[in-house]
Amino acid sequence: MPKPRIPSRVKTVRKAIARAIHERPELVHPTLREPQPAYGLRHRLDKGHQKAKKAFIDFKKLRTQILRLKPIQTLLKNDLNVRKRLNRILREAVSETGFRATEELWGVRTAAAIKGGTRSISVRAKGMPTQMNEHAGKKVAQELRSVRNPNIVDIGTGGGETILELAKALSPEQRRNARITLVDVMTSDLTRTKLELSRLGIPFGNVRILPVSFVQLAESIGAKARSPFTGKTTRDSGTEREFKTMMGSADAVVSGATFNNFNNLQPIAKAVKSLLKPGGTMAVWDWAGVDTYAKKVSVVNARGEKKVRTTHGTQPTYRDSLKSFLDFWLKSWEFPEQVRTQLEHEINTAKRFDFEEFLHRHVNLLPENQRGNTKVARMNRAYRLPEDIAQDFQRTGFRITRTEYPFASTGVNVGNLTYLMLAKKK
Repeated sequence: MPKPRIPSRVKTVRKAIARAIHERPELVHPTLREPQPAYGLRHRLDKGHQKAKKAFIDFKKLRTQILRLKPIQTLLKNDLNVRKRLNRILREAVSETGFRATEELWGVRTAAAIKGGTRSISVRAKGMPTQMNEHAGKKVAQELRSVRNPNIVDIGTGGGETILELAKALSPEQRRNARITLVDVMTSDLTRTKLELSRLGIPFGNVRILPVSFVQLAESIGAKARSPFTGKTTRDSGTEREFKTMMGSADAVVSGATFNNFNNLQPIAKAVKSLLKPGGTMAVWDWAGVDTYAKKVSVVNARGEKKVRTTHGTQPTYRDSLKSFLDFWLKSWEFPEQVRTQLEHEINTAKRFDFEEFLHRHVNLLPENQRGNTKVARMNRAYRLPEDIAQDFQRTGFRITRTEYPFASTGVNVGNLTYLMLAKKK
């Protein structure tokens, strides 16, 4: 039975609320529950899970703020049907602000800046992004070993590290015949990655660049992700035509350290499914996070010792995953070793661990130049476990063939932060 169409007035109200929140993020500030979480509002609540929003935002207060706006009052006047749906509309509008904020964040960055950021992360993470790109590249190449002319789409190309490692892992013949599409919201310098691919033996003319927003990516291939910020959708006719020609043609879709930018994976999963051939491979590696939507995390007894579900390799415990995740941030902010040791001790012994409170107790031990930077990405990234990613893709019609933490080990280790998932389109 087809889903009922959303009344146009509901869409209009949702769009208006989203625009108001985007233009006036201070509307959300007074609604934050006290004490305020440590993430700040740098990304305007764009990337977190729905659970994070429920944990940190008082939607009753936000509703009161929104209803004071005259344009919203006008739209809701004498419309009981929309008023009944207002709480849901409000939650959707808060989530949808993430599309615009993400585009603003990444659209102004250059490939050189992203590469510099990746190198910085790599140093702090003991080379982990590089190792994961190499590992993912080899695994995808194995999936493509019987494909003479591979057609590959890279979502969220960034500085190009993921697709470049995959290209290196292909055979010389595959590189000569490969066709690659680079998809990213960044509009500045994807050409650099295209040049680097050509140096690896992939014909320059076989690499297509699509500097496209995440909303356009989903919209253009029918995932129905609508921008709330304009009266029209963000579809671009040229982009739409490009994607239409690509549908059902990709042997593999890859993505490295990108999915943590999406608070809702369903439109992206549908887009990926549309791009792939039957039996095509989806490969994603990303940074993992345990309970990053909660202010206080339960890590005691069976919960802490429970293993993160994977299909291959070492399974880190939830406790080790959490310790490794938070230790990475402490190291990034240049906290001294003694604070990181104390973090591990408290997570091992506390019934419920409050990271924000821990930061406040130790902030005076930070170098002065770092004291304003401890707005941890608890909510401004949608960190997930591989089991969460797998669930979203299974719902969309994928068969999961591999989930793993290839560099995991017991205790605090950056290998407990990065996972790889491979899936096949049914």
